[in-house]
Amino acid sequence: MTRKKYGLIDINGGFGNQLFQYSFANFLKLNGLQIRINTNWYSEINKFPREQIFYPEFYGFKKANKSVLKYYEILSKKKGEKYYFEKFNDSIDTVNFKKFNRFIGYWQDLDYLKLSKQFLISKLEQNEHIKNGMDFLPENNNVLIHVRRGDYLLAKKIIDDSYFENAIQRIKN
Repeated sequence: MTRKKYGLIDINGGFGNQLFQYSFANFLKLNGLQIRINTNWYSEINKFPREQIFYPEFYGFKKANKSVLKYYEILSKKKGEKYYFEKFNDSIDTVNFKKFNRFIGYWQDLDYLKLSKQFLISKLEQNEHIKNGMDFLPENNNVLIHVRRGDYLLAKKIIDDSYFENAIQRIKN
C-alpha cells in the first residue's frame, strides 16, 4: 500500500510565473502528490505590484486553508521531522518525495511546460479573452515585441535602450 504524499505550492509573480508554477503543480500531481496551493503572496499585507491572474480552482486545484498553512509552518520549524517533511526552493533532483513537501519558487523549467502543454491549453481555453488571443491569426510579417524593464530598473540591472533599438533593427532586417 502506497502512502499519500502532499505538496504545498506557493504561487507568486505575474502571468508568466503563474503559468510555470501551475505547470509544475500539474507535474507534481501527475507524480502522485495531493496538491494544495498557497496564494498568500497576493494578500493585502504583501502589496506586491503583480495581480493574481489565476486562482487554484481555475486549474482544478484546491487552495490551502489556514490550518494547512499553519501545519506546514510548524513542520518547517521542526528539525527532527525531516524524515517526512522537505522544503524545495526552485529545483528538485528527484520525485521521491517525503510525506509533506513545500515548494517555493518560480519553477521556470521548460520541461514542466512541455509535460503540461495539453493541461494548460485545456484550462486557458476556458478563459474567453485568452482563447480569443490563442485563436487570433496575425497578418503576415507582423511581430509583437514586449519590453519589460520595470523590474530590472528596480533591481538596478539597467539595460541600455540601444540594446532594444538594435534588436528591433535586426528584426526589421
